[in-house]
Amino acid sequence: MNNFPKKFREILQLPWWFLFLCMVFFSAQSNATTQEIASTPGRFLAENEFPDLFHGIEAIQGGRLDIALELLEPMARTGVIEAQSLLGRALIGADSDYLVGEGLRWLEHAAIRNDWQAQLKLSQLYESGEFVRQDPQMAGHWLALAVRGGGDEAQDFLKKEKSDLLSRAKQALEQKQFDKAKSMLMPLANLGLVEAQETLAGIYKEGLLGKKKKYANYWYAKAAMKGSQIAKYQLAMQALERKDIDAREKDVSLSMLKQAARPGVANAQYQLGVMSIRGELVAKDPKDGIKWYELAASQGHSEAQYALGVRNLLGIEGEKDPVESHRWFKKAAQNGHVKAQHNLALSYKHGIGTEKNEKLASYWNRRDDKESVKVSVSPISPPFVKHEEKKKANSSLWIEKENNDHYTLQLGTTLKRSSADAIVANLNLNKEKVIISKRKIKGKDWHIVHYGSYKNMAQANKAIEVLRKQNKGISPVIRRIGRVKEHLASG
Repeated sequence: MNNFPKKFREILQLPWWFLFLCMVFFSAQSNATTQEIASTPGRFLAENEFPDLFHGIEAIQGGRLDIALELLEPMARTGVIEAQSLLGRALIGADSDYLVGEGLRWLEHAAIRNDWQAQLKLSQLYESGEFVRQDPQMAGHWLALAVRGGGDEAQDFLKKEKSDLLSRAKQALEQKQFDKAKSMLMPLANLGLVEAQETLAGIYKEGLLGKKKKYANYWYAKAAMKGSQIAKYQLAMQALERKDIDAREKDVSLSMLKQAARPGVANAQYQLGVMSIRGELVAKDPKDGIKWYELAASQGHSEAQYALGVRNLLGIEGEKDPVESHRWFKKAAQNGHVKAQHNLALSYKHGIGTEKNEKLASYWNRRDDKESVKVSVSPISPPFVKHEEKKKANSSLWIEKENNDHYTLQLGTTLKRSSADAIVANLNLNKEKVIISKRKIKGKDWHIVHYGSYKNMAQANKAIEVLRKQNKGISPVIRRIGRVKEHLASG
């Protein structure tokens, strides 16, 4: 104790109860001061205060926080919002915990008085968890307010940061941190960024944030108004799948589906092809249907490629063309379509549309259980929508035979099995390569959609590129098959 200065030694010798009362008193005084500042209405800078504000900014830029405090704190205490925001942002970088605490206090005072820069700084702190408890919802709250109140300046800042925010939002989705992803996507969606609106709509559509389908439709509608063809496709299909759709709504939805198909949404083109060939919801016109198939197939849509292969092989609505059939089967097979792989193997084995090649026949037929698979008579697979029976994924036989050290792609995670089935139904996938596993996470059963089997990471990454071309907006994650088998065994 002798090492302390004399005044401190005298204080420490006072009774403990007296020291405690002093602490309570000064704490109350501090709270009273905070409440007084909070109750003081914000005000604009007076003309005679401009010099002090200017010199305060210079002091901050020069690293002289002591001078900045002396100049800015009196103004901040009387409600000058610019001074509160400047002090808050400056003190957050101080070495002293006390000054950092003061900085947070001034930031909050400025933020609740709608200073967008203070709101933006608070958003960044809550997102990173620096100096405050990490809270994605609070981060999103302050970011949304900053966008709303900051006008062009805030929007310009966000536009510069949007790619980083989008990247972090997608990373949060992959880690199943759906609230965090939402908090980062919401300001960008409100700003009018179509990709953020589409992604946010997809989160709500899959039920990852509870039963809020109306929010999915809201963001799809926002994106559609901005010209998103993917959003138009989603809205049109939702309406056309309803049994109680009236004539006017059907016409509007079909028009929207065609709008999505013409610029190049492959799924929309394929669906119009199915409708035209079958005469469902539109006049039957096989020639028009084939045109839509060809457009979708040219973009790598494997179901459209397979359908064209079958039609050319069997001569449906035209002459048989084995060479053209072989060409489309090969394209679909290369895109992972299992039935096309089987048919391609047969074409090589029997020399249909190409020269016989036993080696290639064996290569493409390697997944077959040593049985010849006949060419399917139906050119339309999978079926259109609810008017046809949808086949649910989950024959786990194929994955049980796979090497534990091989890889598969995780396409989505949801609490409901029905939502997992919806993910499979709404994506352009070969359904025979899908498996849905169940895993208990924090006491809840999650259904996880997996797709395909790949010997190494390079093959898996190549498959991701193909899937992203066929299904815009998805973010597959590579998983070891051994882990998936463990989940299946425990589920």
